[in-house]
Amino acid sequence: AKRGAGGEWSSVAFAAVAVIGLIVGTGTATWQAVVARNERARAEQRFNEVRDLANTLISGWDTDLQDEPITPAIRGRLADLSSEYLEALSKESDDPELLKETVKAQIALGQNYAYFLIDREKARQSILKAEQIARRLAASDPNDPAVNSLLALSLAKYNEFFGIEDPVRSESNLIEQIAIREASPGIAVSDPAELRDLALT
Repeated sequence: AKRGAGGEWSSVAFAAVAVIGLIVGTGTATWQAVVARNERARAEQRFNEVRDLANTLISGWDTDLQDEPITPAIRGRLADLSSEYLEALSKESDDPELLKETVKAQIALGQNYAYFLIDREKARQSILKAEQIARRLAASDPNDPAVNSLLALSLAKYNEFFGIEDPVRSESNLIEQIAIREASPGIAVSDPAELRDLALT
């Protein structure tokens, strides 16, 4: 009888241990989920901060400095910082809306490099990066008119700044722009609204 009672106590003990293990395991899993959720929230916040900073560096930072002389060296350094942030953004995200913003920002950055005579090669690379990201978006959703418009815009901007010195690519870009217009009649390669969205300095 004693052995039977001991066996019952053993069963109860094992059950208790199992229940405690389940509770602890569930609590650990819940805690890990909370930590992961907080980490995601912090990462998203950091990501948005970097995006906002990149956009500010590209346009708007000199709004209150219109009467102050700003040297090409200063503009060039800020443009370089913007380029680094944009490069990180495009690598860290697959979000279509964010990548569309990045395409516009790269085009704006290329224009800043070119308009302020900072660095023509960096201008070229920024516009080519805009084209690459637009193609990445088009591969995922070839029927998105906004994506096709951005792709066409990046091709047009390359031709605007580098068409004379790169006639082979310029001709190829023109042919592709025509194809894009035919496939998406509602878009315009040099849509003024798109250009306003770039918010150039």
